[in-house]
Amino acid sequence: MYIIILVILQIGSLSTLYVILRTFIRWKRIDFSLNMTHKLPFYMALSDLIIYVALTVNLYYPLANMKPWSDYSCKIVSLVFFYSSLSNMILVGCLAVLSYFRVCKTMYYELGIMDYKLFLLPVVFPALISVPAWSHFGSDQYWCYSNRSSSFIPLTLLYVDIATLTISIFCYIAISYAINVVGYLFIYILQWTPVMIYVLIDTQQQTSMWVYVVCFSSLSIGGVLNAARYISNEGWWLKKENPEVASSTFRTDQMASNTVTTKSGQTETVSSQWNLPEDETHVSLSLVEKSNKSSMEAGIAN
Repeated sequence: MYIIILVILQIGSLSTLYVILRTFIRWKRIDFSLNMTHKLPFYMALSDLIIYVALTVNLYYPLANMKPWSDYSCKIVSLVFFYSSLSNMILVGCLAVLSYFRVCKTMYYELGIMDYKLFLLPVVFPALISVPAWSHFGSDQYWCYSNRSSSFIPLTLLYVDIATLTISIFCYIAISYAINVVGYLFIYILQWTPVMIYVLIDTQQQTSMWVYVVCFSSLSIGGVLNAARYISNEGWWLKKENPEVASSTFRTDQMASNTVTTKSGQTETVSSQWNLPEDETHVSLSLVEKSNKSSMEAGIAN
């Protein structure tokens, strides 16, 4: 069973690495900028990869050593999976809310350098929940997850998943015409619904091997579907083209992606560019230099 699950997890990991690599190359090639169309799959791939790495470490040790993790090590491994899973769920909910306000309310919130404000809740909330959860981590027959005498861990995951799913459905129904965004809700449902079935069964202390296989397989499906959706939108690889043409094409795409049509029919433009601060400074200095140069030329001509 361990070998099958690990192979499936590596397929998911390779899919997420593909999306991350493609996004990084695009970000580096075209003015160190990204719009929301490329941020969404990148953030989801990065979050999924952390879960896959945690699960690989979780399952590889008992396979290689033919014995379970020690009690303290098992708690740490369980904590990493629990934290990364909660972070993934909350990130999906945050992206849904941001998409709702941007498309339906035409409200754009400045997320700061590298969108750090977006990750505050997905980072802080799981950390706070992990403190009381520490005593409930332990061995769950086949892997490190939750000790058999407690249902705190599975119930916490279940409640957070239900909350995230409810918020996401509400937000994405309101922007159902934005098909590129709604697709991520579909991926989330396929990825986490079987896991929640496992969680419900686990609370009854009745789990079998096939439930574990379905649970881990569904987690890997998220990374694969995310990569498949990225390929369908962007192609297998970046096309070789002149950097100036690529930059011009990017700006055109960015303007199109930043243009929001409200339900009243009005069209508004919002900013969703992901720039490094030094790039913005460089652009500003270049504009000042060009302005000064034009003024000097005008003075000489007069």
